[in-house]
Parts: sequence; C-alpha cells; structure tokens
Amino acid sequence: RMVVEWVMEKATIPVITKLTPNVHSAVPTGKACVEAGTNALSLINTIQSVTGIDLDTLVPNPYVAGKSVFGGYCGPAVKPIALKMLTTISQDPITSRVPVSGIGGVNTWRAAVECMLLGASNVQVCTAAMKYGFRMREDLCEGLNNWMTEKGYSTILGFIGQWVGKL
Repeated sequence: RMVVEWVMEKATIPVITKLTPNVHSAVPTGKACVEAGTNALSLINTIQSVTGIDLDTLVPNPYVAGKSVFGGYCGPAVKPIALKMLTTISQDPITSRVPVSGIGGVNTWRAAVECMLLGASNVQVCTAAMKYGFRMREDLCEGLNNWMTEKGYSTILGFIGQWVGKL
C-alpha cells in the first residue's frame, strides 16, 4: 500500500500494479493496491522455483554470480495458477473496481479468451513471444477475432468476466 501511495503521488500516467503469485492469496495485496489508488492490476508474475540441480556439481539452478538463487517459473505450466488468482481478484468487490491484465501462460488465443472470461480486460504475453516470435500476436488476434465472430461477440466487452460469478 505504501509503495503504491508513493507512486501515485508522483505519477502523471496510469499506474498498473503487478501482483506476485508467491503468496497464499493475491487478494489482500490487490485490495491494498486498489485502496492506495492504483489504476489497474496485473497478475501473475513468475513463480519462485528451483529449476533443477546440476548433478555433476550438485549445485541447484539457477546459479548466478557464484550463488544458487530461486528462479522464475513461467509459461504455459503456470496458466492454471494464473487463472485461479485472476478469478479470486475478479470476484473480490474491492479489487474488481479496477481493470485487470491477465498474465501467465498466455500463448494462444484460447488462453487469452480464458483469461478474459475470468475477468481480464486485456492480456500480456512474454514467454510465448520469446519462444515463437512476435508473429504469434497475429495468430492470437486472428484466432480471437474468428472465435468472437463464431460466438456472435462484436467486442470483447461482451464476454469479459462471464465466468467470474460462476466459480
């Protein structure tokens, strides 16, 4: 709350606060951010992890500057966690007051639609763009447009949050 308040005192542009998944529930942090004045929320960030152990050196990975550190686990495997956290943020009366950006495992138009059905007004893509290149956004937009046409939606506002109250 305090950090968001400091930022909001000086910000001249909209502020989107990114929430961590490395907590039991993102809702208390999300509430504090909304109450402190953030313009929007985004979630999730990477999940702290040990990505493996080098069996020759017996040192946990990642190994950075002579020390083992926790890495950030991301990509399609985190999508179920991201969808659950997105749902709890979207269901809360305080955190649902601001737009939410869905992040975590968005690698296809289908994953984007899933995030939107659970309350995201937009999505962010990182790992998929690194893996497949920026052309993947064209496939994402084309697939989303085709699905919307098939389902009879003229804008994304027609289906954003459709499943929030049903879980």
